[in-house]
Amino acid sequence: MDVVSALESALSAAGDVRGKGEAALSAFSAADHGAFVRILASVATGNGEMSVRKLAAVLLRRSVKNEDDSDVLEAMLRGCAHVDDGQLQGMFGQVLATVVMRGNDIDSKVDRLLCFAQEAYSMNRLNAVCICIKCLKVASLNARELVVVNGLVSRITPLLLLGLKSEMLANRSAFCMRKFLEAVFYLSPETVVPPSWWDGLSDAVWSIKDARVKSEIIGALRVYYRLKGGMLFEIAVKTLRGSVDEAAVLTGYDSDDGSPKGTKPLQANSIECIRESFPGNADIIFELMNLCVQACVFYSDLGDLFVEDPNEFVALHEDDSAPNFPRQSGPGFIDFLVDTCPLGQVIDAMIRIKQTLRSEQDVESGLWLAGNLWISIAQDEDRYQRFLSTWIIELVGCSLVAPLKARVLWSIWACWSDLLAVPEVCHVVVTCLKDESQVVALYACRAFGRIISDARMGKSELFGLVPTLHGIMKNASLETVHIAVEAICALFGSIEASGLDFRESGFPSIDLVRTAVVLWGKGADNDPLVCESLLNMLYRLTSLGCDSSWVLEATSSQVGISLISSLFQLPQLSRSIRPYVEQILQNIVQSLQSNAHDPLLWKCFAACVVFVGSCDFLVIGPHLSSAITWANAAGEDDREAVDYITKMICTLLQHARHNSAAECVKNVGSLDGFSHLVSTRDDGNLFHEISMCSLFLGQTEWLRLDNQTATRLVSLLDEHMSKIVAGCVMLLLKGYPALRNDQRVQLIKGCFQAQGLDEIWDFGVDDDPTDEVDMFKSSQEKEQYEGIALQLADTLRIY
Repeated sequence: MDVVSALESALSAAGDVRGKGEAALSAFSAADHGAFVRILASVATGNGEMSVRKLAAVLLRRSVKNEDDSDVLEAMLRGCAHVDDGQLQGMFGQVLATVVMRGNDIDSKVDRLLCFAQEAYSMNRLNAVCICIKCLKVASLNARELVVVNGLVSRITPLLLLGLKSEMLANRSAFCMRKFLEAVFYLSPETVVPPSWWDGLSDAVWSIKDARVKSEIIGALRVYYRLKGGMLFEIAVKTLRGSVDEAAVLTGYDSDDGSPKGTKPLQANSIECIRESFPGNADIIFELMNLCVQACVFYSDLGDLFVEDPNEFVALHEDDSAPNFPRQSGPGFIDFLVDTCPLGQVIDAMIRIKQTLRSEQDVESGLWLAGNLWISIAQDEDRYQRFLSTWIIELVGCSLVAPLKARVLWSIWACWSDLLAVPEVCHVVVTCLKDESQVVALYACRAFGRIISDARMGKSELFGLVPTLHGIMKNASLETVHIAVEAICALFGSIEASGLDFRESGFPSIDLVRTAVVLWGKGADNDPLVCESLLNMLYRLTSLGCDSSWVLEATSSQVGISLISSLFQLPQLSRSIRPYVEQILQNIVQSLQSNAHDPLLWKCFAACVVFVGSCDFLVIGPHLSSAITWANAAGEDDREAVDYITKMICTLLQHARHNSAAECVKNVGSLDGFSHLVSTRDDGNLFHEISMCSLFLGQTEWLRLDNQTATRLVSLLDEHMSKIVAGCVMLLLKGYPALRNDQRVQLIKGCFQAQGLDEIWDFGVDDDPTDEVDMFKSSQEKEQYEGIALQLADTLRIY
């Protein structure tokens, strides 16, 4: 097997074949390493299978030693002229970087590389030039090695300029050139003025047609300016001015690395450069702000501004990875001007810009920047804020398309303050609530929630908005309906704060409830935001003094029962709903007659019972008894529903204990079928709860259990049971004298083991177990543990 065959075998999918190939390659390397390296270089630069060539290049980079550097360098340079594959070019660059940037002859090897690149360029072998640039890019990642090369900056600059002169090379090496240029700037001596080739570089950058490449180079220039100083401002302004004059159409994303294409990245980098190198000249503020407005123009369909995520009022392509990211750089630059220049000059520039807005896209961009400027101005700048509010509101009267109205509403929502509580703003929002565009109406709902407390609206105006907001709520999707519901809640809050009687509005509150039930059936209960807003709306509906009988109609359907059971979680509703609880229970029971196996109904039933208990109005009657009776008769297929009933009983008993309701506990124990349910359910939680209730009552007769059931506690007593179970066992032993002695002893021993009190068992009946209690107690549990231990000891002495 030769080296080529071994490489092919090493790429095999079969494990045994791949193993043999790897073993053969190791053997070749050990036998004659120099020959092995030369063969790998020959294979990598040859015309064989691409996968084999790539593997050879990878192995070559890992295997080459210092004594092989010269041979490998020459072999790679000879063979790189015809490498078209970008990935293989990168591998060649890594090999070259490995052999060039080490040893005592780095200077001579760098000179050889640069000389070769210039010769290749003169012969139009651009693949070879590209590989050389990638080599230096890889080498530049370790600047400490490059520092030892005397005059490296001036020596590798011609190679960079070669790359910039070739559009083909630029398209394929933009990122490499940026990293390379950053390395050049980083290695420049701290005291030097901008190098002699700076003007030539500026012209070369400007001549590049590909916007993405130009953007990469501008980004590298920013690095240079921060480190050394230079003419970055002039280059950036010239670049931005030229880019906005072109057709700045978005062209999507690059298929290779996902970065945006088109002029937008270039504009964003230029704006950042202007901000970082701004000389403070007030005479050019207007031009710079106007350039920012033009750079922030959204050239796609304006409808895309808010269709992506209507929950966010800036739901347009404005994240850092999106093609419109000048829309971040522009507001950032405006903020910078507000902080560094006289505010009056900035506002005057915005006034002038308003007169230049022509197209809908221009208006939207102006609104975008004006809204951000509004945020940036300090609260004490009343005059400027009022100007901007008028600036924005005036645009609403220009027959704006829906997206621009939404942008205005976003500005109102984002920038609202008491200083802007003017009737004109309120009028804009209320008008947009009735807009035929559902999306604009939703934006208006969000803004409405912000202004309503300062709106100073009259009774008829407030009442008149209820059907409007309800209509928006009915037409909204499940993803956006909470915006409308929150606006309704804000309206209810304003009506209540104004001391108005909502019933005088004439709006049937049941309509809101019916819509809420419909939304609940569509899955609103699975969305925490929608769920919370709906429950808050229903709560506010009851707080307005409306007839709460709507809960009865809501519980006429299974979906409504689920909604109302969620309302039981709100203790504020107890007073208004309490009179209807018994009827709600009857509606649930009626639904259970036709859907007896539905666990959701049992869950709602349990929630209702617990809620009733929290009102100190325990409706046990036939409802709870019928649930227990059904559970006793249920089969294995109904286990989930029975589990809900068991959980309900546990919750109800726990609530009764916490509220010292001893009669409630006894009443539950006296229900028909309860003893049978306890005796047939191997439920640790249930036994834990009846144990706690037994200790709470100080007796076990309330359970009405037979001896057989008491004996079954042995099988349920394990390390997972509560420590307090031991006390219940003691009570059971006293309450059921028919237990055999061996059963009693087994129960007692199980108690010791479950409590981790084996030492007490070892003491024997004549010792006082409380002497060892300190080993196990906490300060809060001392009395409890001592009582258990004494009862255990007392029982031991009996036997």
